[in-house]
Amino acid sequence: MRNHLGVPVPGWTVLATGFGGAFVMLSVIAAAVGDYEPVVLLVVGPVALLGGGLAVRAYLATAESRRQTAVVRAVFGYGRGELVASWRWHGWRIAFFSVATAWYVGLALTDSSGVSWLGAACFGLNWLVFTVSAVQKWRNERRPRGIYPRPERMTVPTTTPPLPTLPPKPVRGA
Repeated sequence: MRNHLGVPVPGWTVLATGFGGAFVMLSVIAAAVGDYEPVVLLVVGPVALLGGGLAVRAYLATAESRRQTAVVRAVFGYGRGELVASWRWHGWRIAFFSVATAWYVGLALTDSSGVSWLGAACFGLNWLVFTVSAVQKWRNERRPRGIYPRPERMTVPTTTPPLPTLPPKPVRGA
């Protein structure tokens, strides 16, 4: 199995991370629903420990993949936190927030109950953030990537510089 940059990742770690996190979350929910009674905690506690241990084991097993991913990201010149997302996914996000903003504004204009201008403003702000990030993504894809710019080739001098003239050595024993 490979991640989005083509770095090999052990396949079992993906499932182990998902199931480990799910076990922990379901254990917390079950403990909260059971009012933290001792009987519930006796059942839920080992399941939460098993899930947490599974997730930690998967995280430790992917250490080499994380190092290789960091190297590949550095070679491609991606900054910290910069995601490699496809334009199609980005476009769907912008389309969703555009439609949701229009819908929310329409509901707010008809004075529907439960709809506020704050919700429309939040959707509009998300739309603005995704649009600005799309512009930044487009600009970043146009600039050359790499760890550092290529150095210019060094030229070899065609003539050798003259050697300095040294005074003659004194003769010993004379």
